[in-house]
Amino acid sequence: MDRHQRIPEFSRRQWAGGCIGWLGLLRSSAAVAPSMPSRPPPLRVAVIQMDPWGMSGSFDARPVAGLSGIVPELLDELERRTGLPTHRVLTPYARVEAELAAGLADCSILAWSEHRAAYAIKGCKLLALDFGVLPLRSIGPVGRVEDLLSLPVAVPRGLHVATAFDADARIPRYAVLDYAMGVRMAALRRGVYAVAGSIASIRAAARRQGLEGHFGSGLVLSQRPVTLSFSKLSAHLAQFDRIDAILNEMAADYTVQHVADRWLPLS
Repeated sequence: MDRHQRIPEFSRRQWAGGCIGWLGLLRSSAAVAPSMPSRPPPLRVAVIQMDPWGMSGSFDARPVAGLSGIVPELLDELERRTGLPTHRVLTPYARVEAELAAGLADCSILAWSEHRAAYAIKGCKLLALDFGVLPLRSIGPVGRVEDLLSLPVAVPRGLHVATAFDADARIPRYAVLDYAMGVRMAALRRGVYAVAGSIASIRAAARRQGLEGHFGSGLVLSQRPVTLSFSKLSAHLAQFDRIDAILNEMAADYTVQHVADRWLPLS
């Protein structure tokens, strides 16, 4: 056919009609096609940077990807039971409080402090921890708060230990990033002779560094529950009851205790 020869009018109409028919079929197929379910946005979790609750790397020097510790293991199980993904950020204690207050983190799992009720919702009790002071063995027994008045103590920045300790300005204290830093400073006699906070967690940090033998008996000043702390500004606030119910189930079936037993010293 000559390339300048015109296509008959009826052929062009048939071609155009066919195209319109196909477009209509495509539109109707798209209208009835089921939409894929969208994956929920991840829960932003501030993982407290405290031995053995949250650490970068592995507790026993085996290579691992991401974070290790009690909280990451609990989050793994929470994800498995709920299907809700989590975005985990290792966060120093003082910044955990600030991020919950500002809604930059949806939640965290850590020991509850009553001051947090102003900006976070308290979940169920997962564990109970003794808080107080763990001194060096070489300085002898510490049986009361008054024994600390001449004893410089390492305290993770912003941490609430107990009213008797927090309110006594006479106790010399040195702010540190975490328990691991406080343990090293005390064992090496770098200006402190005791570490304040969760007694079991301090012992775990000392054990990890091979320094447990440097520390004696702890002075217990309070007992505090480990709970879910959920920011009141979280976009996931409607999920709080469901998430807390699953964590309560994990506590009831001893999943939480089994995880804690792998990380915390028995004495």
